[in-house]
Amino acid sequence: MRSSSVASAEKGARDLRKNFDAVVFDVLMVSPEQFASQITQLDIPVFRAIQPEISFWVIREIVTKQNLKIRVKVLGHFIKIAKKLQDLQNLHGLMAVISALQSAQVFRLSQTWAPKEHSVGLNNLHSIRKQY
Repeated sequence: MRSSSVASAEKGARDLRKNFDAVVFDVLMVSPEQFASQITQLDIPVFRAIQPEISFWVIREIVTKQNLKIRVKVLGHFIKIAKKLQDLQNLHGLMAVISALQSAQVFRLSQTWAPKEHSVGLNNLHSIRKQY
C-alpha cells in the first residue's frame, strides 16, 4: 500500500509533465524547489528497489562467515566501502550499507566489532547517517 505522500508526489509529477511542453519549455519557469522535488521523486523508486537488496547482501556476506578472523575482515571491508560511497556522494548506497551494519544481525556480533578501528568506523558512520 502506497503512502498518500508518495501518491501525491506522483500526481504532482504527472501534473508537472502536463504543464511543461518540451518544445516550448523554459527552464527558468520552474523553481529550483520544483526541479529538486522532481529529481527526488525519480530517485525514490530506485532507492526503494535497491536498498533492501544491498542491505541483505551486506548482512549475508558478514554473518555467513564462519571464521571470526574472516568476518572481521569482511566487516572492515564494508566500513571502507561505506567511506568510499560517502566520498562518491552515493547516499543511496551509503545508507544501504550503513543500515546493514546497524542491523541486529550484524550489530550483535560483538567479537566482530572488537577491533578499535571498526568501532571508530561505525561511530563515524553513525554521524553520517544522522546528517541525512
